[in-house]
Amino acid sequence: IKSESELLAIKAGILGKDAPFSERHPSIPISKNIHEVEAILPPRFLLKVDSKRSLDLLTTLMKHIDGVFLSRSELGIDEHPHNLPIIQKELIARCNKLSKTVIVASELMHSMFMNANPTRAEVSDMANAAADGADALVLSHEVTEGPNASLVAEVSLETLVNSEAWFEKKWHPFEMN
Repeated sequence: IKSESELLAIKAGILGKDAPFSERHPSIPISKNIHEVEAILPPRFLLKVDSKRSLDLLTTLMKHIDGVFLSRSELGIDEHPHNLPIIQKELIARCNKLSKTVIVASELMHSMFMNANPTRAEVSDMANAAADGADALVLSHEVTEGPNASLVAEVSLETLVNSEAWFEKKWHPFEMN
């Protein structure tokens, strides 16, 4: 997607050219053909942030999308790796503030394809994304279908449960006397 008008053209093609546009899709009628063939609910529009260009477009397109799919490994090609953690934190915070879905994908738990234990960095990446408020994390199929898939599930579940518990405990929008 190169512009706001291109995104709107894509939405019109999926939802039907006469469909009204709103910020959230459940209230938008979907074209009959798409509805009957592919969807029970209208499609969700996620912007894949995988390049400097898509990151730059995010501010303009945020009002037209339902959420963001952050591909850290692909974004790391355009952005210096030391910028990625802050970009991720800022993007998650912005999406949470605007009630947009945010999904983080990277090489999470990638070492577990060959090893029974993840690296500390992998566990930290997963825990930080969850603690920051990411709605979902994506693991590669190599890891989830590999020889240590059940261990990946166990470690991921334990990490996410602990991170979300910390997130819930620290979340205080205001304090009363």
